[in-house]
Amino acid sequence: MRLFTIAAVCASASLFFTGCYKYEKPAAATLEKEFQQRKRDGADDLLKDVKLLTIENAQRIALANNPDYRSAFHAVNAAKMVYYQALGAFAPTIDASFSIGESHNWPSGNSASADYQGRFTTNTSVGANWVLFNGLARYFAAKIAKSGQDYQKAMEEDSCRLLLRGVAYAYNEIMLAKENMRIADKDMTFQQDCLRETELKYEVGTVPLSEVLNFKINVNNAISNKIAAERTYEIATYALAVLMGYPEGKFPEWVNFAEIKTDLDAIIPKVEVYLDTAIANRPDLKGMRDRLKIAEYTKYKSYSAFSPVISAYVGFSYSTSSTNQNGPDNRFRSRGPTFEYGAQANWTLFNGLIRYNQMREAQANMAIAEFSLASAWLNVVQEVRTAYINYIQSVRQSKLYETTLKYSTEQRDLVAKEYEAGTIGITRLNEVQKELVDAEATLASSYINTKNALVQLEAAAGLISSNYKKITGDENAKTSAVETEKAEVINGPETQMPNLPANPAQK
Repeated sequence: MRLFTIAAVCASASLFFTGCYKYEKPAAATLEKEFQQRKRDGADDLLKDVKLLTIENAQRIALANNPDYRSAFHAVNAAKMVYYQALGAFAPTIDASFSIGESHNWPSGNSASADYQGRFTTNTSVGANWVLFNGLARYFAAKIAKSGQDYQKAMEEDSCRLLLRGVAYAYNEIMLAKENMRIADKDMTFQQDCLRETELKYEVGTVPLSEVLNFKINVNNAISNKIAAERTYEIATYALAVLMGYPEGKFPEWVNFAEIKTDLDAIIPKVEVYLDTAIANRPDLKGMRDRLKIAEYTKYKSYSAFSPVISAYVGFSYSTSSTNQNGPDNRFRSRGPTFEYGAQANWTLFNGLIRYNQMREAQANMAIAEFSLASAWLNVVQEVRTAYINYIQSVRQSKLYETTLKYSTEQRDLVAKEYEAGTIGITRLNEVQKELVDAEATLASSYINTKNALVQLEAAAGLISSNYKKITGDENAKTSAVETEKAEVINGPETQMPNLPANPAQK
């Protein structure tokens, strides 16, 4: 029996050390207290072979390395272990014990009994206790834990939704900064060309010095605009690098970004399709439904406190005893097994209305969960409708800005020719060039606003996280209602409304 107890202890220790939770550690650098002398691991080589970083690759890398998202993944595993613990309550509890001891006693006084007594004892026992009934408390505890696991899964998916949206926003911000840099370069080239021609005219005395200075000032303004765009570009790349979990916090020089275009002529479903998709698929809304289930099961569990607890037990022990009284020649030994079994019931009849008030508390918490779900439902509807109209108006504005840019380009070219011919003043040339630069910048911003509006709509409808399956190459990804149901083309007052592509993959 002693060998059995030792073996049980060894088995438990082995299970403890081999069953530890294993996971991939965060980037080594993030655990350091220094930056330049930090430890480097695979996270520092994320972009080693990446020459062209597309938005899909950026999202894929972010999902694999972003600490917040990985933390949400481990929260799901923690909730799963809580669920397994709840299931363990249905199994019997088996305990094994072993004790060994020795006692010495020297009685005092005038007693005729022996003046010394020594005892050596051992006890080895195995027992089991099994709760047979506790008012379904275990059942509802398991349901609560399972709903808690489902809630964490929903929160992980919502973390995915928000991360993908954030990566898309950051990537689009980089695209906008690059476009503003191009616009500034183009403006600077135009101003430099005008400056060279004006300097030649000044040398022959056909224009005053003020016009030369005018174009020098314009060149400096264009350079200043490019510097501002470069600063925005750098900051945007920092934001994207951090979202991707890149410890350097800055992309290597060899990384380039793919040019992406905005499709203004795709087909868009009705807003009701997006609403249905959002109500069915938004992970945060799923999480609120799981929280309602938790509150409901907690309420049912509170009823179990009014029930008796019935359990059965069984035990086996083996004891030895050796008593030495007044020397080794007067020793008494005993040994033998003991077996017991039985059942017991405990029923709390009154505890100061604690159970009653706990039940009322659970009912109130369920009401809170119901109204919280209702509030979340309304917020989702608002987000979808806001994102939908935001996208529609962004596309409408982009089409108008395209026309404005066309007119501004034609106007600037005409005025530039008139200025060269000497039929118009420099003030007018400055005006039309500024209008052209503003039109280009406005259109670039409008394109990015349209792309962000599309991302916002996809995220609000809960589609951006389901598109993760496509990003990671999951061929079993289900087709959403938005991808199957098309609507009529919506006509605006001045231009035909574009239709939204089902897949936000860039063209």
